[in-house]
Parts: sequence; structure tokens; C-alpha cells
Amino acid sequence: MITKIDLPHADVPRVTQQITDVLKLNAQDILCCSAKKNIGIDAIFSKIIDTIIWPQGSVQNPFRARICDCWYDTYKGIICSIQIEDGEVNQGDKVMLFHSNQRFEVLELGLLLPFSVPVSKLHAGHVGYVVLGCRDNKQIFLGDTIIHNRDSSTAPKPAPLPHFSTPARMVYASVYPVDQSSFEEMRTALERLLLNDNSVSVAQESSQALGLGFRCGYLGVLHMNIFQERLFKEFGMPVLVTAPFVPHRAVLKSGKTVEVNKPSEMPAPSDTARVLQPMVDVTVVTPARYLGDLMTLFRDRRGAEREVRYLDNRLVLMKYRMPWAEVVVDFYDVVKNRSSGYASLEYADGGWEPDDVVKVDILLNGKPVDALAFVCNRKQVESRGREILLRLKETIARQQYEVILQAAVGAKIFARERIAPYRKDVLVKGG
Repeated sequence: MITKIDLPHADVPRVTQQITDVLKLNAQDILCCSAKKNIGIDAIFSKIIDTIIWPQGSVQNPFRARICDCWYDTYKGIICSIQIEDGEVNQGDKVMLFHSNQRFEVLELGLLLPFSVPVSKLHAGHVGYVVLGCRDNKQIFLGDTIIHNRDSSTAPKPAPLPHFSTPARMVYASVYPVDQSSFEEMRTALERLLLNDNSVSVAQESSQALGLGFRCGYLGVLHMNIFQERLFKEFGMPVLVTAPFVPHRAVLKSGKTVEVNKPSEMPAPSDTARVLQPMVDVTVVTPARYLGDLMTLFRDRRGAEREVRYLDNRLVLMKYRMPWAEVVVDFYDVVKNRSSGYASLEYADGGWEPDDVVKVDILLNGKPVDALAFVCNRKQVESRGREILLRLKETIARQQYEVILQAAVGAKIFARERIAPYRKDVLVKGG
């Protein structure tokens, strides 16, 4: 739909041409509307009625339902919002979760209207909730298929509902409570959040500098920021977060491939044949006057040009292939800043390619701090290492003793900063 066509600067023919060129749609399928002047509203409702598919399941088929959402109740445990695709389910039935292979008894059923209305049976076409008496979020996956548990039956199990996949975590970061005494509270808060966001992976870890914490995997940096914001707003849990890390794959000289989800897991260079990094195919649509600045940005971020094409006399389509590590931190914000907010950015998985990456250790008075270690391209080692040391020098307060900050690759130290100690005040008696 093209909206707000009543505005004086609306250019409907040009926007329609851009949509047909970029999205490859027919111009007849594009709806134009203005809610302010009630233009095209009836056509939108007619299109919705004609296009949206109604429930296609049958009550006669074996029972299948999809888990759409979950939340936690103190007395009932985990409550699942479900969509009944086929068949019917009754209170007291034995059911099984197809992908997690967990078995439960249906303790309670209800309809969402949108308020909860308990019922004794749900059938195909219903959207409701189910209480299974489960309190462990690791046993329930969003998108999983619920079927009847008929171990004694000779009938084959129904096929699971489509579109379920294990999420691929593309960013990892360690999360630590600000106060170590609240570690168990943080564990409980994470378990509650994972109920309706099981795309996050959580594993406990410990750091000599920061204490006990969790290593979390996210779909991206935006996903990571939203998850941490929910942790603070919904549970009042302030946290310390390490720099985001993009997973790599290290191919050893023995032929074995190792998944590297944090810098400390990077194998020694003497044992590594090559390191693979994830790539992305980035597409940017921008006004032509920002083309030069964005091409410079792509070059600085190690992007390889695939296509630059003018859509019309105002807009340019840019396609580049670049490392995911260069996109994940602040690339979106920089693109918006350099284009005054007019550029549109999207990206797709580009597979894996070899890269010359090394692990950089940050040493504090000669001792490495695992939470500050990072992995980057060899050409960026010196600039990034010095940048981190300067930021640490500004952040760490002066002590009664000297603090030496160093950045090293293996045994080679390539950058050093010093935080001077406080001087002693000496009183000298006058003669």
C-alpha cells in the first residue's frame, strides 16, 4: 500500500515505479489510500478478506497444534498460547511436543477472546491456551507441534507443522549482574524471558574479573539490546555486558572444525589451518547525493561491491558483500547518519568465507582479562587495540599503585598505556 497520498508532496507514480522495479510487483496489485480523506479504505478491507487464508484444518484429522507464545504463572507454571491446526484436544488428554520429545497431561484448556475463558475441549480453527504443568522453559520451544501421545497405538505419528527451525545465533555476549549477590535473581529473570524468546541461548560462565555470569547468543545486536532492555524494565536487573562477538569456525590442521563462540575458545594459531567468518549480502537503497559517502563506508568496512544501479534520477540501489562482524556493531546507525536517515538497509545470510583473524588479549598489570579479549582482522589489530586501551585509561580511576594496560597478540605486545599512581604528600620541616 502507498499511504498518505493526500499530502502535497506525494509522488504516487514515482513511488509505484520504484516498487515495481525493486520488489518486482505488478502495479495493479499496489493499493493507494488516505485515511484522512477516506480514500481507498474499502479496497483495503476487500483485499484483506480476499487474500487472508482462513483455517484449513479438519476436526477428523489427528490432533496437531502450534505453540505461538508462552508466559509464566506462579501457580499453574508455563501457559502456552496455541493454534489448533487439526483434530481436537480434551482436558486430561496425554500429549507430546514433537521437536522437544516431551510428554505432558493437559491440565487446563481455554479460549482467548482475548480474555481467557476455560473450556473442556478445543478443536481445529480455535486459538486458545493450554496448561501442561511444566515449569522448565527448556522443555518448550516456540513453534513446536503438540500431538497426542499414543505410544500404544500402531497408527503413525502425524507430521509436524511446517516452519519450525532452530534459530541461528549470530551475536554472542557475556552478561554479568552488577551485584554478584543478585546472580540467582538474574538466573530466574533469564528463565522467565526465555519463555517467549527461545531464540536466545544461555550458558553459565565465570570470569576472574566480573565473577559469575551467562554467555548469551542472540539473532543480532538489536535483538541483544531489546533483550537487555526487557531484563532491566521487567525485572529491574541492571547488568554488565561484554562487547558483542560474532561466531567463527576454526578449521584445525587435523581437519576438525571447531565452533568459536567467544574469544577464549579460539584455538592456538599453531593448531589452526584457517578461520572462517560469516558473510552477509547487504542491500541499500539511498538518494543519489549520498552515494559517495556510503561507498566510502562500505570500503572502510571491507565490503566488496556487487552492484550499483540507479532506480531513477533520484534513488540508487547498492549491493555489497561484507563480513558480518563489520555489520553487527554500529553499521546500521552509521548508514542512517551518513544518509540523513533516508537510506534503507537490509541484509541476507552470505555463507562462510576464510579470513585472516587473530585473537587480541587485553592485559591489566600483566594479567589477561578474558572479558576484554576480542577477535578481529589482522589489519585492524593495532587500531582497535589502541582504541580500547585509551578508553580503559579514561575509565579506570587512578589507584595508589601503578596500572599498566597492554594489548597483545599471542606473546607479542603491540600497545601500552600507563595509569600513574597517586603521589605521596611529603612534609619537610623548615630550618
